[in-house]
Amino acid sequence: MAITATPTIAYVTSRMVKQTVVNNTPDGDVTGTNATIYALDLNNTHSQIAHFKIYDIGATTYGTSTPDITIPVAAGNAKWLPLSRVSL
Repeated sequence: MAITATPTIAYVTSRMVKQTVVNNTPDGDVTGTNATIYALDLNNTHSQIAHFKIYDIGATTYGTSTPDITIPVAAGNAKWLPLSRVSL
């Protein structure tokens, strides 16, 4: 798993979560607490469409859990999505 969350200083309330390796294995609880998403920067360098999925549950199972949000990213494309404070 290649997830990093910065900064980890207690008095800083905002974090940037970066996932550099994407596959069919869900990454659960990447922030360690409740989260509000302000923006997503998605980059699909592969030759097939990718689907970025967000789940508002503690444990997910690939292929059986239903995502709360699914964002398709076309092959070889990037998306910048400012959001209106999506709370999870």
